Amino acid sequence: MDIVARIGVAAATACFLRSNRRQATSCEGTPTPDDFARTSSFKRRLLGAPEFEAGVTIRTLRQDPLTHAWILFLQNQRIGPKKPHQWTGEKSRAPRAHEMTPHSPQCPFCIGNEEATEQLRVTLQDEFVEHEGWPEAKEELHQWQVRVVRNKFPYLGTPDGLYAKEAPWPVHQWPIHYGSMMNDAVHPCPDDPLYGQLDGFGFSEVVVESPKHNEHLALSTDKHVYFVLKALAMRGRSLRQHPMSKQLLFFRQYGSETGSSLVHPHSQICSL
Repeated sequence: MDIVARIGVAAATACFLRSNRRQATSCEGTPTPDDFARTSSFKRRLLGAPEFEAGVTIRTLRQDPLTHAWILFLQNQRIGPKKPHQWTGEKSRAPRAHEMTPHSPQCPFCIGNEEATEQLRVTLQDEFVEHEGWPEAKEELHQWQVRVVRNKFPYLGTPDGLYAKEAPWPVHQWPIHYGSMMNDAVHPCPDDPLYGQLDGFGFSEVVVESPKHNEHLALSTDKHVYFVLKALAMRGRSLRQHPMSKQLLFFRQYGSETGSSLVHPHSQICSL
């Protein structure tokens, strides 16, 4: 059965609202004290109440009993690392590419900030090198045209064994990279067929489209657009070989109104 993931910027809010609406009644349809207690506990966990200061990490797929479509709901911890937000000013007038700096020392995608989660790179010699981690030659670390890296803020959980190398981030701050989730907190009736739910595991990768902070595909050369598209295709072919991959999702966000947090041009790949 195909799994359809509808990922949007309001996914966490939808998860919160739908879960609470369903949890307000028991499996038989009549509210009980236990139902309300469970709902209250769920709210406290999401909001980071004292007994659940870290909040919860949720990546769950729920099936609509009428359409049979699968929808991804996600919720991140309320404390700990936060996404960097580079878009400033009014949403209706975000800076244009040519108005931005070509390099930002604070940007995780700019040259000089490369993390050791690389999966593919296009070298300065126009070669496509698929590997895991930094290149062996240190002098080549900052010499690239396109990079594909693991998403530090993934849409999906990363179980053990999905990658050959373990994530470089500490498990207590990044439990999602170690397959640690609390999806049971939003599963009101596990035995009821109307509440079909699966854990949301899969690949989440980012294609850094250029070393320039203010680059844009619309302003790139034909050759560079080819590099980006081929990098997407190569990683897609590699990811679909994994037995866990049933569907691939390619998407791109640009600008604050799309839910994008980084100015640096990038695309994303997810597998379900």
